[in-house]
Amino acid sequence: MLEKIDHVAIVVKDIEKAIKTYADLFGFKLIDRVEGPDNAYRSVKLVCGEITLEILEPVKVSGISVFLEENGPGLHHVSFLTDNILEEMKRVKEYGKSLREDEPTQLNGSRLAYIRPSPPDNVKIELMENKPRPLEEMGGFFDARVDGYETHMLKDVNDTATYVETAKLIPAAKGLKLLDLGCGTGLELDEIFKVNPAVYVTGIDLAKKMLEKLKLKHAARQSQLNLILADYFKYDLGKNVYDVVVSYSSLHHFSHEEKTGLYRKIYACLKPDGFYLEDDYMAPTQEYEDYHYAENKRIRRALGIKEGFYHYDTPCTVENEIAMLKKAGFKSVKQVGQYGIDVALVARK
Repeated sequence: MLEKIDHVAIVVKDIEKAIKTYADLFGFKLIDRVEGPDNAYRSVKLVCGEITLEILEPVKVSGISVFLEENGPGLHHVSFLTDNILEEMKRVKEYGKSLREDEPTQLNGSRLAYIRPSPPDNVKIELMENKPRPLEEMGGFFDARVDGYETHMLKDVNDTATYVETAKLIPAAKGLKLLDLGCGTGLELDEIFKVNPAVYVTGIDLAKKMLEKLKLKHAARQSQLNLILADYFKYDLGKNVYDVVVSYSSLHHFSHEEKTGLYRKIYACLKPDGFYLEDDYMAPTQEYEDYHYAENKRIRRALGIKEGFYHYDTPCTVENEIAMLKKAGFKSVKQVGQYGIDVALVARK
C-alpha cells in the first residue's frame, strides 16, 4: 500500500536559479545533488519541514529534455512511497492504468515504477519502494568498477583541472617522499609525476584491483612506488616520514571521529615542514551534511550493519573539515581551490 508522498519533481531550465528561488522565497534547504544516468540530467533535492522537492535540469537529450521542450518548466511527477512495489504495480494494471515498464527499474539503489499520465489529471506518478538501498563493502565497491573508474571520475565527477592544478602544489625537490591515502588508480599521481618525476610514493588503498591498475600504468616507476593493500585507518604511518601526504576523493565516506583520528596520524607522519593536501567532495551546507550522515545511519541500521566500511557518501562542510584538521594539531589550514563539488585544502604543521 502507499505510505506517503516522498517528493514532488519539477523540471526547470536553470537548476541553480531554482535552488535560490525556493531558498529565498520559502526557506528550502539543499540536501542532495545527483547526476542522472549517463549524465543526462542534474537533480537536486530540497527540503522545508516535511516537504521534499526534486528539481531536474536536462544536460543532454533524454526524457527530461524532451519533457521540457514539449511542456516547458513545471511539474514532472509526484513520487509515492510503497511498502511493496510489485503489489502496487499489479493493482495499477488491474485498475486499467498504463505503466512505463512491466518490471521495476533501479535508480540510485531504489526500485521504481512509473504510471503514465492519463485522465482525469494527466499527472505522471512515480512509485518508490520503501526499502533501504543496498550498501557495498568499500574495497569490493571500487574493485567492481575498476574498468570504468577513471572515465567516470574525469567525465562525471571531476575534470583534469582537479588533478592538474593541485599537482602544482607538490614541490619539485629531489628525494621528496609522498604518501597517497586512498590512491586508487592514481589519477592524481599521473599529474604529480609530471611535476616531480623523481618523487617517491607510498600508496595505500583497500581495493586490490585498483592498486594493480596503478602498478601497470606506472610500470616504469616501480622503484618509486610502494603500493600497500591496507586500511589506512589501521596501518602504521610512522613518525616524521613524509614531506607531503595527499588524499583525493577518498575521505567523504567516514565519520568526524574516524577522520579526526586519521588526521592525527597524518600530522604525526609528516616531517616538521611537511603538509597535507586533501581534495575531496565537500557538502555545500550543514543541512546537506546532516542529511547524508543521518541517511547513512538509517540505512546501516535497517540492513543490520554495525561495523565495517561500506560505500555511502557523507561529505562534510569545508568549515567542519578545517575544524577537524585543526583539532588534530594542524596550525594552518587553507582552502586553495574548488573544482565543481570538490574543494582542495592544504594543512601545515
